[in-house]
Amino acid sequence: MGEAIVGTLGFRKNKRCMSSPTQAISRSDSLSTHLARLWDHRGRRTARALTATGSGALASSLLSAMGSKLLAAQGGPAAIATLVSLQQVRQAALIAATVNGQTAVIQGASSRVDQERREYVRTSALIFFFAALLVCGGLVWSPTRLRQIAGLGLLDDTVSRWLAVSVLSSSALIFLTSILNAMGKINRLAKVQVVSPLVIALGMWPAARAIATRNVTQGSEILAALVAIATSVAAAAAAWCLWMNWPEWRNWVRGCGALWSNGAAKSYLSMSLAMLVSGLIATGALMLVRSRIIAHQGLTVAGWFDAAWNISMNHASLLLASLQTYCLPLLSRAKSAREQSEHITSVLTLAMPVAAAMIAVIAIARPWIVELLYASSFRASSGLLRWTLLGDYLKIGSWILSLPLLARADMKAFLLLDTAAYAAFAGASLALSRWIPGADSAAIGFVCMYATHLIAGVALAKWRCGIRLERSAVAIWFAGLMVVAIVSGLTWNRI
Repeated sequence: MGEAIVGTLGFRKNKRCMSSPTQAISRSDSLSTHLARLWDHRGRRTARALTATGSGALASSLLSAMGSKLLAAQGGPAAIATLVSLQQVRQAALIAATVNGQTAVIQGASSRVDQERREYVRTSALIFFFAALLVCGGLVWSPTRLRQIAGLGLLDDTVSRWLAVSVLSSSALIFLTSILNAMGKINRLAKVQVVSPLVIALGMWPAARAIATRNVTQGSEILAALVAIATSVAAAAAAWCLWMNWPEWRNWVRGCGALWSNGAAKSYLSMSLAMLVSGLIATGALMLVRSRIIAHQGLTVAGWFDAAWNISMNHASLLLASLQTYCLPLLSRAKSAREQSEHITSVLTLAMPVAAAMIAVIAIARPWIVELLYASSFRASSGLLRWTLLGDYLKIGSWILSLPLLARADMKAFLLLDTAAYAAFAGASLALSRWIPGADSAAIGFVCMYATHLIAGVALAKWRCGIRLERSAVAIWFAGLMVVAIVSGLTWNRI
């Protein structure tokens, strides 16, 4: 696999089998000089940006973990499974309400200037507005269909109304933060992304106490209300940040140009619809796998799986959220494949050692981390983390390599990549469940998903975008993989 990846990215193999000590020293000096050049050229700027966005992602993850801990301590695995099911329905509705257009707004606003950018921002704002109204109307007037989507008797009319408020405020939040991202206001964006988890963490204790004494339906109402309040406060914070920077971005919305542009709408929808399909495929695949776990093993095991999944998602988001915030506007403004390759090389060189170290630490301490973040009743989640942590390392590398596809708005390739990955996840999970318990087969399916995503992403990055990585970046990636594999092997039976 290593030779295939290196060969695919266009590197030449050294035909000599042996080297003299002098040559080895020279190569070592050359490598250190090369890494120093990368650091001086782009590394420091990249590190500063990733630190700013990473601090916001870290704070957000810690607050989310605090909220989950409070809920788990009071309600146990079943309460976590209820919250996750509610969030999945909300996420599916939000994807439809925004036409999954966050990436389209960031890419489009970053790659355009003057009148073309004004028309694009205005048009995308109108699409967001009308799509959100349509979906929220469905949440209020057709809650029965959503009960079917949820796969549980979870939703009643009150929950649906709270979900409508949450989806409407979340749509506004996504649009406003996308503009902040395109403007390069990374520090302000990092502060805004902490607001919603902070409100949820502050409100989770009284909510969890109330849930512990009530049934599932009443508990879901309380959780839906808390999420709606949190997203509304976060949307207000994002609006305030933009208002404070009005002189810097007023030309993005004021000035000559049409309120609605068919060309801008076509460009926006070509990207957002592909992201919408991708998001629905991802949500559908996860809901399919979870519904099978619930049907065969119950809510408790589903809660264990959700805990392992959330730990993987949250720690990976520390890097991925930072990378998208920093890299996507930068890659969208890049003028050539060579410039994009330099950005990707710099990010891989910095991100993968951090990812490997972070995953290794979690692998060593995973039983205690599960108990710390949730409760002793979630200890079985540690066994599932053995697989999902390995998948996380593959995910971070493959996701970085897929960014040039988004920056170039090559949505056919991106959609093909995501579809293949989630098909591998669902297919492997369902196939393996014949011999392995559903939750374990889903965790193994997670690894299969991102192995598929990595292999296909490497090929598409070269063939569609012309990305060619430095040898040092590839070597660092493989070194990190070896660290993760060795640590995972040594701690495999620690549950």
